[in-house]
Amino acid sequence: MSKKNGSTPTGTTTNSNDILQELINASQCTNYSKWLRVVWHNPGILTNQLSEHGLQSNNHHNADQKLNPCIEPLGWQIVKRVKTKPNESWAWFIQPVDKKPAAQLALNLDSEVMQ
Repeated sequence: MSKKNGSTPTGTTTNSNDILQELINASQCTNYSKWLRVVWHNPGILTNQLSEHGLQSNNHHNADQKLNPCIEPLGWQIVKRVKTKPNESWAWFIQPVDKKPAAQLALNLDSEVMQ
């Protein structure tokens, strides 16, 4: 996802601040809710840059494990992607959950192979 108008992920609706607030509210039970705001406003932020935004952790990757169960029911998830090499900083994004279940993807692939 890239920034649109300097503040929200591409593809979000005009009420994206409402979406962000809904995600934050859903994750209040974790110690990681402030991470949502940082990743939302900085799509593609690298793991080593998170501490520059006041997000301190011995293991940053715990954040998505704690947050995703809270925000996935709302249709969103935090994803990390390798930016350069797997042992270097990863890029973080908040994106809509893919609605297509894995089993359906497997069926689609099988039918393509058979054709």
